[in-house]
Amino acid sequence: MIKKNYLSFPEYDLKEILKSSQENKLVFFIGSGFSKFSETELIKIPNWSELIDELKEDLNLPNENDFLKIAQLYFLKYGQHSYTQKVKSTIKKLEPSAFHRNLFDIAPHYIITTNWDDLLEKTAQDMGYAYDLISSDVDLAQSQLDKKIIKMHGDFRQHNFVFKEDDYLQYSQNFPLIENYIKGIFSTSTIVFLGYSYSDYDLKQIVSWVSNISKATPKKYLLQKSFDDAQAHYLKNHGISLLTPINYNNSYQDVYFNFFNDLKTVRNQNELLKKVFVSVESQIKRIEDDLTISLPDQMSMKAEINNFLQNKINKTLDSKFIALSQYKALLPEQVSRKLTNCTIDYNVSTGITLIAHDKFLTGDYDIYNRKINN
Repeated sequence: MIKKNYLSFPEYDLKEILKSSQENKLVFFIGSGFSKFSETELIKIPNWSELIDELKEDLNLPNENDFLKIAQLYFLKYGQHSYTQKVKSTIKKLEPSAFHRNLFDIAPHYIITTNWDDLLEKTAQDMGYAYDLISSDVDLAQSQLDKKIIKMHGDFRQHNFVFKEDDYLQYSQNFPLIENYIKGIFSTSTIVFLGYSYSDYDLKQIVSWVSNISKATPKKYLLQKSFDDAQAHYLKNHGISLLTPINYNNSYQDVYFNFFNDLKTVRNQNELLKKVFVSVESQIKRIEDDLTISLPDQMSMKAEINNFLQNKINKTLDSKFIALSQYKALLPEQVSRKLTNCTIDYNVSTGITLIAHDKFLTGDYDIYNRKINN
């Protein structure tokens, strides 16, 4: 079918994510890689691996590879103040990226993050969305809003950030409510991990949680740039599926742009219609004028356009309207209202004709919808 060529990700998975959003069961799990989209040419932020490398250099431990142990050794050698200032130096004054805004456009029930920055809560505030900010058990106990941004590794505002070995070993004692709350979320919600790499220690800790939860839970996805068979098997064993583009993308910027754009397209059928028409407009004209296109291809293209138009008539994503498919017969006006730029012509000799207008204002300004309807 033509429309599948215009999505970078599998349509089935996109629909599963959107369905979860509609049922208020979608959760985005945000890692450090997501914050890097807010970087500018002058301001860069280190990821966890880069910060650990700085600690290793200060400690003169080039061969040590245990991340939590390195952070613990830095704390023990240089003390609480120097340790806190070193970790805090990774937080830069940055503005949310377009991808941060895209997150909230999908209306997740929860956004959980291991990041310490304030980009998520700042985005919610800028966009006027009501989410409670949770970075401690006290916050969770006092939370009243249904939707929440959960900073499971604390933050600098409450001086409870999680980074060194002791923090992880004592997590169940320091964050008992948050830990159990998140485990409950994993049991009932669709989770989409964004900004994590396969090698992130954070992800490995979370995966160990998932493995202890019943297998009969909603799907969990990890967005990656490309498919890797070994990674896929490892994650599948822990109940997580790799979500990768159908075709290879050159950068994570492209991957995330296409991911959010695909969600927008699948959610809004008009956007999908536009994509189809922009790409195949010239081919449709050749169907009429050029005999070099095979008859099966002609029929396939025409059938695809017809299917889209039928979907517009038979159903709607807006619950305020009743799907026309319930009726045994339709009035011509019902059809014309669905197609927006069409009117009805009644003629004694020719009968009833549906006319698609190209230049007259009859309900919308959308040039692509008009062309498709015509």
